[in-house]
Amino acid sequence: HISFQLVQLIAIALDLPQNHFDQHFQEPIALLRLLHYSNEKSETNEGIYACGAHSDYGMVTLLATDDTPGLQIYYNEDLGWVDVPPPPLGTFVVNLGDMMERWTNGKVKSTLHRVISSGSKDRYSIPFFYDPSFDTLVVPLDNCIG
Repeated sequence: HISFQLVQLIAIALDLPQNHFDQHFQEPIALLRLLHYSNEKSETNEGIYACGAHSDYGMVTLLATDDTPGLQIYYNEDLGWVDVPPPPLGTFVVNLGDMMERWTNGKVKSTLHRVISSGSKDRYSIPFFYDPSFDTLVVPLDNCIG
């Protein structure tokens, strides 16, 4: 339910009617993963990461995580990789994916992220991937063209 409401808020943020995406989420694709990152120390200069840089291919990801730091997002060339502090218990980190970038014709950027480990302790996270129905045609929104 929270994911569906989030998609409706995204529609409002894009100056669309709140229910704009509703038709595409009649049979959403939802996937929950349980992730464990070992306490092996990351060596970014040597290409050793808990999880290498990537973006999520779908529309939106809700991420619950423990209190262990390590998540980073790539902000831009000037700032580079920025630490994302662990969120307070009961809240989520929200990543927008490649599908959202495509739907908005690049107006909204997919979140490039990675996980590094300080080597002090294991890290756990639970990403919930929420995507439209399988047969949804994803083309740039009219208000994101031009």
